[in-house]
Amino acid sequence: MNKKEVQHIPVLGDGDCLFHSITNYLHIDKNRKKYKDKTYSYTLNELSNQQWSKLSMNLRRKVVRWLRDNLDYEMPTGLTIRDEINEDLDYSESDQDINGYLRKMNKSGEYGGQIEITAISNILNRNVKTFISKGGKYSNVGLGYKINEDRNSDILIYHNMGKIKSKGLHHFEVLYPKDKSIIIPLEKYNQLFKEITKKKLTKRRSKKFTKRRKKLTKRRSKFTKRRKKLTKRRKKLTKRRSKLTKRN
Repeated sequence: MNKKEVQHIPVLGDGDCLFHSITNYLHIDKNRKKYKDKTYSYTLNELSNQQWSKLSMNLRRKVVRWLRDNLDYEMPTGLTIRDEINEDLDYSESDQDINGYLRKMNKSGEYGGQIEITAISNILNRNVKTFISKGGKYSNVGLGYKINEDRNSDILIYHNMGKIKSKGLHHFEVLYPKDKSIIIPLEKYNQLFKEITKKKLTKRRSKKFTKRRKKLTKRRSKFTKRRKKLTKRRKKLTKRRSKLTKRN
């Protein structure tokens, strides 16, 4: 993938980077707005770390719940989630069991990998694709999970093997397609769409005012017709009275 096709967005390097990357990607998706012929959004980097971390922790808890409920879920490798966790524990020479792994994964700062990406993909029903920088391009690597054929639902993340929180932990960041949205600062985003909101409100008010005016015009027209009818009746009555008076 050509590097010019995406916007590389940095993510907090605190051990929650996988969850930060996914929540940031989802946030950009959710806040996309169109102006003229272009679409704009902004990132969670614009908000406080506390707000961002809260969203990431919510996703982490959902992931752990999904893993706990789907230990017998079969991965593309033919292994189950249970097998993958046990293999991970053996590789890291941990004395923990599956429950210990999940308890640890439920805590902030614990690095997420392929097992957690599988859970995220299933929870969101979206493909997760992971890339590394290679030969001036972004190349797809083994990490990731495909759950459907909808390419528009792909979540693209960068696996930076150089930036690490501590030894052995890799770092994830966001790769957001430029053809989906242009990322701009929050201040500019608010200014841009504040103007649009004002214009929309003016249009709505104008439409409402026009409708009300039309209704009033119709009412007046009806009232005028009624008055004319009454005037005619009065004239007829006046003529009849005058005739009767003459006879008498």
